[in-house]
Amino acid sequence: WGLQQHGMTMSSEEHCLSLTGHFYMEQSNIESILTPLSGKQHGLLFRAQGAEQYYFAGFIDEQKVAIGVHDFGQKVLCTAPYKWNLGEAYRMKVYCHNEQISLTINDVEVLKTEDATYSAGMWGYYAFEGGNCTYHDIKVNM
Repeated sequence: WGLQQHGMTMSSEEHCLSLTGHFYMEQSNIESILTPLSGKQHGLLFRAQGAEQYYFAGFIDEQKVAIGVHDFGQKVLCTAPYKWNLGEAYRMKVYCHNEQISLTINDVEVLKTEDATYSAGMWGYYAFEGGNCTYHDIKVNM
């Protein structure tokens, strides 16, 4: 993880996460532009209690998006086909209010679900299988 030209960069050969914020953020809107450069799984983390307890939303495979929960093991809550390409920028937004969770990419809602596993926590980024990605234009609780 590093900082470069008003943004954040990630390069890893294996599973990695970056978390920030406090444990008490409940209702949240998290937005960032992600540009995946290599790897298949990139996205946003939220309501994280630590490295083994969090929600995730974003790219989960070469042509798929997902919202899921990790509680010492990963559970996908919902998925949808989504054509995305390495080297292209995507504006991802996660909205989590009470049990309602949604993922918007480039101003189009692509997934929506409900879950009550975690009610508050930190936010951040993931690359479950490693890779390279840049992140910028980060907004939290707009």
